[in-house]
Amino acid sequence: MLGLARRTAILAIAAIGLVGAAGCTSSTGGQASGSSMVAAPAAKATARLQWRPVLKVDGPSMSATAQVPGQQLEQVKAERQSTDPATQSRSFEQLDCPRMTSDPLLGHDDPALPLVTCDTDSRSRYLLGPVFLDGTEVSSVSIGHGQDGKDVVDLNFTAQGTKTWADYTTKNTGEQVAIVVGALVVSAPRINTPIVGGATQITTGVGQDARSLVDKITAK
Repeated sequence: MLGLARRTAILAIAAIGLVGAAGCTSSTGGQASGSSMVAAPAAKATARLQWRPVLKVDGPSMSATAQVPGQQLEQVKAERQSTDPATQSRSFEQLDCPRMTSDPLLGHDDPALPLVTCDTDSRSRYLLGPVFLDGTEVSSVSIGHGQDGKDVVDLNFTAQGTKTWADYTTKNTGEQVAIVVGALVVSAPRINTPIVGGATQITTGVGQDARSLVDKITAK
């Protein structure tokens, strides 16, 4: 269930330097970012970084089947990247994240197709839509500081990435979005406000820290 999913919050930095802050279960707004601390140097996002819509998310399956060793890539793609709703549903229900020791799709998923996958901690299963944004459209990733003084992940997009991100967040406010690296979900924040300027902060929730998320997003 959603309570088992990784919980983070996306914050839009307004042009006037204020933060429209929002949590996953509650939200605040119009607070100044107010940090005088110097952020860590920015890094480039990995080319394997993907942004996908979250269509469905749940915890470990009660009807999961163990991974079959030696499954061929094309067979796995046919099951977990199908456009057929019945196949998607069956694959989602049968995916056994805790026992998935290796995944043939890692680094080999088709960005133009849906994806049934797990998060990096094997706690949640996801049905995701096709990729709408990737690492080539992220200009920088760094550790920043939120208005509460805690570390956050600062993202900046290219001109085209900013437009794509603005369109997506405007149309999907209130929805989760999956940040995917190598076919695994590294974070699934909820979009709480349209982000039209490109500068974005991700605040991490329980069980995740900003530095760990930056390392995953920038991994070579």
